[in-house]
Amino acid sequence: RNPWVPFILWPVQRQLVDALRESFYKGEDILISKSRDMGASWLCSSFLHWLWLFRPDTQVREMSRTEDYVDGPTSKSLFWKHDAINVHLPEWMRPPNLEKGSKNRTKLRIHNELNGSTIAGESTTKHAMSGDRCTVLLLDEFSKVDDGQLIRTATADVTPCRIVNSTPSGAGTEYSRWKNSGQIKVFPLMFYDHPQKGKGRFVLKDTVKGTYHISSPWLENERKRRTDREIAQEILAEDLETGEVFFDLKML
Repeated sequence: RNPWVPFILWPVQRQLVDALRESFYKGEDILISKSRDMGASWLCSSFLHWLWLFRPDTQVREMSRTEDYVDGPTSKSLFWKHDAINVHLPEWMRPPNLEKGSKNRTKLRIHNELNGSTIAGESTTKHAMSGDRCTVLLLDEFSKVDDGQLIRTATADVTPCRIVNSTPSGAGTEYSRWKNSGQIKVFPLMFYDHPQKGKGRFVLKDTVKGTYHISSPWLENERKRRTDREIAQEILAEDLETGEVFFDLKML
């Protein structure tokens, strides 16, 4: 079976692309609050790749928690996705000299010599992006980086548009504080908008919290094979339940 298929977007994915484009042209930050397996990383990579292809002199920067997550040999790497997109572009659309090791595809850098646009990356350290300026910046898996507060502060002057893409990793992270600060636009990319996982969705009352939430037959089945913390972090994108607390909500 061929693993490469056309990237035909679901309705919620089209809405996210519109939101990314709006944030870019308005010069504002956007945070994606997401469940796993919603295609967010590919969507961000594709959107930034589109800018790199068609918008002259665009400086794209991408950051993730380690250098291998930025430009490594596996599909979890951001630049691996860019390389895959380039390989599958029609020849007339693909800029020249993009083979690895060529002048336009060096470590942590992809340059479009036809329009002067560049995608460059680095790992998220407290000194990252020091002195740099760019058109748009992707902060990938931001909840899991060290020195999150320093990175958030330092990158504010680097670009007018930061795209924050992550699942939560506890209530005490800078990602969680930023998401709940009211200072950034938040786009929910949740399981219930997945065409299979959200099929037959319905509303349930949480007897512990006294609140209502959206569920589906798929999610109720997943509760039988996953822990509450895993459900909260990977599927519901909740901050508090994913943290290391002595008493969890159910116990209280």
